[in-house]
Formats: sequence, C-alpha cells, structure tokens
Amino acid sequence: MRNKIFKSRLTVANLGFILNMTLMGVWHGISLANITYGIYHGLLLAACETYQKKSKFYKAHRKQTWFKLMTWAITMIAVFFGLALFSGQVFNPIYV
Repeated sequence: MRNKIFKSRLTVANLGFILNMTLMGVWHGISLANITYGIYHGLLLAACETYQKKSKFYKAHRKQTWFKLMTWAITMIAVFFGLALFSGQVFNPIYV
C-alpha cells in the first residue's frame, strides 16, 4: 500500500481473495473444473467483502433474523453450485 499501486485497500483485498482462491483451485489440480472452482470462490469472497463494506442495506439489516436467514440461504445456493463446479458435473456431464 505504500507505493499506492491500487487506490483502496478493498481493491487489494479483493484481488488477494481472487488470486488466493485461484491458486487453491490450481493446487487441487490443473483442470478446468478446479481452476473455475477457485476463481468462482474468489469472486464470491470479493463480492461478499465489497457488499459488506459498501452496502447501506447490509449495515442497516445485518442483525435482523430475516436477513440472516436470507443470507444463509443465498450462501448455501452459491456453495452448492460451487461444489457442482468442483465435482466436474458442470463441465463433464454424464449422459444416461
């Protein structure tokens, strides 16, 4: 941050999330499914971080029960889709 390559810490954090998770995907194996898994989860983490830091709606409702249930459901859907990516079902479908 001293040389100010990026304008904000949020940009640095988001880039770090994406690069870290992409590297984790490559660590699991150099295949389209694993790399996509890493990029996908990095983008999810970056989107979550940006939403939590910038959204007034999040800050106003984050402690309410309905909001916690809604965000839990959205998280589960996103994670299950990511698991489908990781398993290879999206890129290598089995036709019966």
